Order: sequence, then C-alpha cells, then structure tokens
Amino acid sequence: MRPSAGGTPFVAQTCELAFEDAPPGGLGELLDAVDVPPQRVYVCYHDEQLALKTTLTVAALWTGAPVVVRVDQRRVFGDAFQDARLMEDLAGTLRVFAVTEEAGEPGLIDEDLIERLAQAIHERYLVDGVRRGDTPALNESMIPWAALTEAKKAQNRGQAADIGRKLRAAGCVLAPSVEAPGAFPFTDAEVGQLAKMEHARWMKQHVGEGWVYGAERNDALKQHPDIVDWNALPEESREKDRAAVRSLPGILADAGFRIVRVTANRRLPAVDPDVP
Repeated sequence: MRPSAGGTPFVAQTCELAFEDAPPGGLGELLDAVDVPPQRVYVCYHDEQLALKTTLTVAALWTGAPVVVRVDQRRVFGDAFQDARLMEDLAGTLRVFAVTEEAGEPGLIDEDLIERLAQAIHERYLVDGVRRGDTPALNESMIPWAALTEAKKAQNRGQAADIGRKLRAAGCVLAPSVEAPGAFPFTDAEVGQLAKMEHARWMKQHVGEGWVYGAERNDALKQHPDIVDWNALPEESREKDRAAVRSLPGILADAGFRIVRVTANRRLPAVDPDVP
C-alpha cells in the first residue's frame, strides 16, 4: 500500500509527490528515466540495511538533491559517522530519519572511526617519511602508532576529524565502499586549496597546544619552522600538505570507504584561518 498525502492537505497543495515501487536494482534506471530531476528523494524499504546500502551505492541518487533514508534506529547508520563529523548529513545531501529514535538521543558510538583513520593517516605518514629519508633520529614522529605520545596521536585524530570538512569543501562526501576502490582524482585546484586548509588546521591545532615558530624544529620547546602563513611556507612543507590531500582516497579505501563527488564544479571556499 502506498502512502497518501490526504491527511495533510498543505503537502498536496505545495508539493508534487510521486510514489514509485522500485527494487534496489532498478532504482538507478527509474531515476535515469525521469524527465525532471526530483528535488528530494525518500528511500523507504522495510529492510533498513538494504535502504541504507541502496542509498549510498546508487549513483543516480547523488545529483545534489537531498536524499532521505528511513531507518528504525539511527544506529543502523552508525553514530560514529555523525559524531566524527565525517558523514554528518553527507554535506547536507543525505538525511537519516530514524523512526523509533526521532524524539530521543542516539545510542552509543559502535566504532571509533576517528581512531581508525588517525592510525591509517600515521601509517601513510611513515611510508612517505621513509621515502623522504626521515628517521626517528631526525623526526620523533617516525615511530609506530603505539609508541607515539598522546599529543602526537591527538594531532593525527585532529587531521582525521577534519576529513569531512575538506570533502564538503570539494563537493564530495564519504560513503562505505562495497566494491574494489577505484582511483579518485582531486583536481589540481582542489589539491592546492585543500592543502591550504590542512595547513591552517594544523597550525591552529599546534598554536592551541602552545607551539610557536622556531627556525629549527624542537619538540621539547614546542618550536616548529612551519608555524607561518601559507605564503611563507617552504615548498617542501607545502608539498607535504598536498601529499596529505592526495593520500585521502587511499587512506579512506584502507578503512573501507570511498569518496563520492555529489556537486560538480563547486567553488572551493577561501581558507579560514580560524578553522572550526
């Protein structure tokens, strides 16, 4: 039985509703066949796992129009995504309507996504460091995750937590990967601007922890030569920030996620030195 707007006359007066019964495998064909792209899409299957998986994997849904997926409990979506601000509303495109929890608080986080991504970021940092010729004697961060100080782990967590903001700035979102990951190409302009965003975030975090500029890096005195504006940053350090951006698709793939571009030709915002 299909739902009806008869009980809410204002909906019928202001909206043109179209109800379609489509299996998950036919949802893409259904959307591709419509003459006028929908302004909002609601995905409602009795199997909420199927509804969420379908919503995240059918490319035809990601046209920029908001998508609402119905689930019984928000835990199906994964509170880790929301609390980590990685998939929070998926750049305003995806909204989860939890029928049994809409008036209550969501449950506890099932998985520490930030921790997983922070460790993946550090692993990539070690690999890149070896290529640059870094050693523990030259760089105190060139050690396994378990041996890092809590302060250094927090720096990696801060970078992981900022992934969602960067993706939104590029008109992209994070989604679970259900197939072999393919290459995701950031444009050169995106790499450049997201690298500036990463440097601004990194500098604000370090300054907040008491770091200051120093001509030579000194962890004991919390001095670092990169605590300068982007324009004054050495090219070698700029390239580290660009490399961090380019490595995002691989890091996310290692953690079981992929990047989906939902807004074409989105204009990247100017870098805000007061990074949220």
